[in-house]
Amino acid sequence: MLAAAQTLPIEQLPALVGGLAEIQAVAWARLTSPVAHPPVVDEVGSTLDVDEAADYVKMSSKWVYRNLSIIPHLRIGDGRKPRIRFRRTDLDAWLKRHRIAFNNPQ
Repeated sequence: MLAAAQTLPIEQLPALVGGLAEIQAVAWARLTSPVAHPPVVDEVGSTLDVDEAADYVKMSSKWVYRNLSIIPHLRIGDGRKPRIRFRRTDLDAWLKRHRIAFNNPQ
């Protein structure tokens, strides 16, 4: 889109601006819609339960439950016991942000 804005003839720019405004309006409408959004699924179409996520991050299930407030997760369903699920891509990004680098003297 940026390349089009930089290279289109001036007489075509109003149509481009109109198209961009329409895209923005549709995106905002979807973001602010009260309609429930379907659960997002990662690239392979699966999510992990608490035990699988614990294995994935090499921690205990108990640790995962204690740290739900800082670990990205999905809560599926309302009520007393929603299902807790995790996407691998979210866990990978979280692990990358929270890794601690240390010097390894040789």
